[in-house]
Amino acid sequence: MNNQVDSDGKDKFSSENQSITPSGEAVLMELGIDAITIKTIKPLWRRNQYRAIINWLTKYKSQLKATNLEQIKGYLEAFYHLCRLEFCRTSL
Repeated sequence: MNNQVDSDGKDKFSSENQSITPSGEAVLMELGIDAITIKTIKPLWRRNQYRAIINWLTKYKSQLKATNLEQIKGYLEAFYHLCRLEFCRTSL
C-alpha cells in the first residue's frame, strides 16, 4: 500500500493526525442545531438538553493518546441528550 506524503513530508494517513470522528460543528449542522436559536427554546429542560449536546460536541477534547472510546465520548454523551429529548417528547 502506498502512503501519500504531503508537501511537508508527513504521512497524510498517520493515525496521530487523523480523528476517527467528524467535527462537532459538522454534526450540529447535520442535525440542524444552531447555538444561537436554542436561547428561545422553551421549556428550560429542553434548552438544557440542547446546550449539553452543543457543549459535548464542541468543547470536549480527548487526549492525544486516548482510546477509541475516549475519543467518541463527546458523541456518546450528545447522543444520550438527543435520546432524552426524544424520550420526553414521546412520553408526554
